[in-house]
Amino acid sequence: GGSARALVVALTLVTAATSESDSARKCCPRGEVLASDLSCVFGTSHRLLLDAEPGPGTVCPRKVSRVQPTQDVQVDCIDIALDSRNESALVGLVCEDESDKFFVPQVHFMRKCCPSNRRYSDFRKGCWNEDYPDSNSTVETLRSMFLNDTTSAVSLQVGAPICRLGSVLLDIFLHHRHVWRQESESILLKHQGASDILLVPEEFCVDLVTSDDYSLVVRACQDATVVCDLHKRPCINKCCPDGTSFQNSDCEETKVEFNVDFYSLRPRQPPTPTVFTSVGLAMGDYSFDQCQYGRYNLDPMSSPDDTFFVMTSGNLFMPEVPYNNNVIDWRSYCLEYLEDRVLPFICFPVDRTTEEIKQTLHFKVIAGGLIVSSVFLLITFLVYVCLPSLHNLHGKTLMCHVASMLAAYSFLVSSQLLSSSGILIEQLCLVLGFGIQFFFLAAFSWLNVICFDIWWTFGAVRSHVAKVEESRRRFWCYSLYAWLLALVITAATFFVDHFQLFPEAFLPEMGQRFCWFTKSTHGKTLFFNLPVMIQITSNVIFFALTIRNCSKIKSELQQMQNNSSAQLKYQADINKLAMNTKLFVVMGLTWLCEVSTWYFQNGDESYWWYFLDAANILQGFFVFLIFVIKKKVIRAMKMRIHEVIPSCFVEPPKHRPSTSTIFTTVASSGSSGGQVKK
Repeated sequence: GGSARALVVALTLVTAATSESDSARKCCPRGEVLASDLSCVFGTSHRLLLDAEPGPGTVCPRKVSRVQPTQDVQVDCIDIALDSRNESALVGLVCEDESDKFFVPQVHFMRKCCPSNRRYSDFRKGCWNEDYPDSNSTVETLRSMFLNDTTSAVSLQVGAPICRLGSVLLDIFLHHRHVWRQESESILLKHQGASDILLVPEEFCVDLVTSDDYSLVVRACQDATVVCDLHKRPCINKCCPDGTSFQNSDCEETKVEFNVDFYSLRPRQPPTPTVFTSVGLAMGDYSFDQCQYGRYNLDPMSSPDDTFFVMTSGNLFMPEVPYNNNVIDWRSYCLEYLEDRVLPFICFPVDRTTEEIKQTLHFKVIAGGLIVSSVFLLITFLVYVCLPSLHNLHGKTLMCHVASMLAAYSFLVSSQLLSSSGILIEQLCLVLGFGIQFFFLAAFSWLNVICFDIWWTFGAVRSHVAKVEESRRRFWCYSLYAWLLALVITAATFFVDHFQLFPEAFLPEMGQRFCWFTKSTHGKTLFFNLPVMIQITSNVIFFALTIRNCSKIKSELQQMQNNSSAQLKYQADINKLAMNTKLFVVMGLTWLCEVSTWYFQNGDESYWWYFLDAANILQGFFVFLIFVIKKKVIRAMKMRIHEVIPSCFVEPPKHRPSTSTIFTTVASSGSSGGQVKK
């Protein structure tokens, strides 16, 4: 009953639609459209497919009028019409005194990527693959496959959609059964292994492919941030609109393929050709490279210095250009077919803008801050070297930490200054990059040692006071841990990078564009941030345990009225804990600042980032304040200078030192001690 009635209704609707389509007439002959004066002209980019003989068109015996082709209007013929701006639209014509009229049928819309008799080459990424000749059945095959209908009227538009600024055209290849056409003329792509994609008619074109009679290509406008940055697909700019290329400095229609060769670049290896099935493409006036003063093209055949490679990211690599300026972001240039090959076109430089001046000033401030910080680290190191009273275990570990920071800053300043001068070569950049990594890892390892040592000191105070031999042995163990760990991680970074041992997403790519890790992979996270995060987490645990032990020992010492040496050592260790806590806070916060600017800045020019950069580069000054600007150290320096130059400072009077200046003479000298009673 119910299903039979539904079938009858469906057949009635199909019959009605078919009868409307059968009775409809096209105004102009096949392949032609209406001009602005209603004459018939040959049309290439937009035309009407209708299996009926042409109607009266402009040969109406009397006046003809033009109407909007809605389904409740009777007309004598329908067709695509061009206006004075060469824009096209579907119209209906009504002739006076003509009685053989019909209601406007439903007209489907279909945008074909290639010309009517051409298929899209999924290998050459174009419409003009010479291995596949023209075929008059291409449109009918696509019409049957895409619309599942060969009789209805079709408004056929030829050419790729015009993607808005900020979008790229992406080729999506899939079986025709995975393309679901909606009543609204939109399509739903059910792509295997990916989320469904809904596209409105203005955002896509569809066509047959050369390699498979049952597959389609859907060329769709997609957000460039998602395609290029999130999904890491290669993206490029095409200087001219689709179907055109440079002819006499202008974009004109041509039958050439825009086929770009991509290369995978690895450190110390020749470029390797890489094939992609889908590339993000921005074209013409809607491309990302909007040049203010025009463009110039590179031509390696005319000048070897113009040698270039399009990288797998879409960026342009120029090996003959100075090292720090040899990569151009894909958004800053375009590619186009010229004469017999595809060449890059680069914008002529413009006058320095306020933004560029601000960036230059920012660079100079950072370089100056690093130099100032290095000077304070050097002063701190020399002070501790010159004062024998500070050569205890804690002083030695602090000197190693400061020396590592000083070396790291020196490598960092060198890379900054050489990069700005334009004389930096790849081999030197790699040495500087791995040197920065090694010494920063060593600095954090020595900070980890300092935090462990203060926890060990408080944990051992109830058993015995460290002897000189034990302190020496512990220092050698600490040195083995700190230097060897930094060396192992740095060596692992080098071997993984050099021999491509990890997937591309986790390669360090040290020195490819900067003398440091690249931002396009997770190499820095794996080989620097993760080890440092583990060490900082352990430092927090050591401090928590130390504070707990500290409270226990304090309560025990309150019951010991006569053990003054243990009380003095406890006070000295408390002072050392306070200094180490300050050092940990400085190092930890500056590291968090560095991580924040690396992952979250993304071009944001907020002054908050300048504050974070300042905190990061001035940690040498903070170390100087914590460990040198102290009464005990200043007094010891005066005494040391007085020993060398007696006339400089008067020898201070002898007096009993306070507990706040005791930690080097009591806490770690190993010459005095006592058991703490439980």
